[in-house]
Amino acid sequence: MGVQARHRRGAQLRRAGRGERYVRAVAADADNVYAGLLDKGKLVAIDRASGAVRELAQGPGGIGVVAEHGDRVLAVSGTTLIDVRKDGTDLRRVPTGAGSLDAIVSTPDGTVYGTTRPDGAVHRYRTGDEALTRIADAPSPGDETRRLALTGEGALVGFSGSGGMWTLDLPSAKAEFVDLIEAGLPSGAERPQSMLLVPNRAVYIGGHFSMDVRDLRTGEHRRFRVPGEPKDLVRRGDKIYAAIYPSGQIIAIDMRTDEVTSLGFLGHGQQRPWDLEYDPRTDKLLVASAPLGARLDGALSVVDPDTGQMDVYEGVIPDQSLMSLSLDPAAGVVYLGGDVLGGGGTPPVRTSASVAAFDLKTRTVLWQVDPVQGNRTFQDIKVHDGLLYGVYKRNSGAWIALDLATRTVRHQGALSGYGELTVHRGRVFASVFFGGGNAYELGTEAKLLATGLGDEWYTNPQLHFEPGSWKAWALSGRELARIGLDPRCPQS
Repeated sequence: MGVQARHRRGAQLRRAGRGERYVRAVAADADNVYAGLLDKGKLVAIDRASGAVRELAQGPGGIGVVAEHGDRVLAVSGTTLIDVRKDGTDLRRVPTGAGSLDAIVSTPDGTVYGTTRPDGAVHRYRTGDEALTRIADAPSPGDETRRLALTGEGALVGFSGSGGMWTLDLPSAKAEFVDLIEAGLPSGAERPQSMLLVPNRAVYIGGHFSMDVRDLRTGEHRRFRVPGEPKDLVRRGDKIYAAIYPSGQIIAIDMRTDEVTSLGFLGHGQQRPWDLEYDPRTDKLLVASAPLGARLDGALSVVDPDTGQMDVYEGVIPDQSLMSLSLDPAAGVVYLGGDVLGGGGTPPVRTSASVAAFDLKTRTVLWQVDPVQGNRTFQDIKVHDGLLYGVYKRNSGAWIALDLATRTVRHQGALSGYGELTVHRGRVFASVFFGGGNAYELGTEAKLLATGLGDEWYTNPQLHFEPGSWKAWALSGRELARIGLDPRCPQS
């Protein structure tokens, strides 16, 4: 009998936990609903008749996967697999290794199969095992698995976050992957994650597990697969580097061959890289990131693009994740923009987003300030001519210009929404969501330069100027567009 046979559609059984905001995963049998709490990391059973709630286990972190099989319930909490009887007895905690299981399925004989994030490999487990057994490499490397199922022919079927489907023959451990779009599933223009202009050569657009390239010399278009969503892109020589969600991986792309190689994973729970810059003075990549799930502290990572060595500085702004960074290469200082909401799965403990200055030579924080009280999230920051320009995300497009010498706000105002900042030819520009999709020049006030660009970016609207001109590559709706943004001209 299903839940809706006893309860109205959408009716609440019972609060799963006092103060709990997220139930990320559920499973059910004839008597109970089993829920995984994200904030509190608890596995609970809710009686379907009475609504009574029983705690079965406490995990080390938020619970994102729950499954029931036989007289037991399985749940995934960080890098721990919880295996417990439905009455709360015989609790077992099994380490999953460096990654976390993102999908599990059980067979009638009690065998459990699961896939790990971020690598996508397939594992086997049975109650009593002290560890998972890896049975196959990733059918879709670097991909998350949204759903697992078993067929009657001894095969495991997985559905990937990238839009693909794979089949793993369990006896032989051989896998076959099918991209559903390449197989003929109708597709349309997707919402871009990131963009990079290589002048006089190409525009790169990061999508969902893909990279699209518009060749500026021939007008041709090509597309190739990458292991996730490129949240930001930078160039160094003949390679482009991308910060990837949901794995927290940093990859390199050879512009001559489109070959993709991995520098490794940020680790430390930092799976949401938001901003990426290249420091030519130290020849290092700088990454600003947020954790995934019920954690607050983000990290600044310093990455060697040749060796892949990563120095990860967690909690560089205490109790905040990092949404943005801006490098002053001459001073050897990188400025960081915070977000008090962290990974978004636990209540914040601070009320105002901070800016911090980080010395790349000593690897220490020089100072930290909260420029505007009550504004909780910096969307982007950019340093120019002694000022730090910042756009807030959750306060109707509020923007500031912070004097770095005095650490006081010199200018501030409001935009139609939030987005990203660009410095070009001695001027600061902002491209933002809402109000039609607008572009501004920021000075003592915000000057509207263009509107009607739309709200079709998946992450944040960007502008990429051609050197020596006022022409910028951007989006118009979901179409790649080259627009004129001469500050001396009337609004377009």
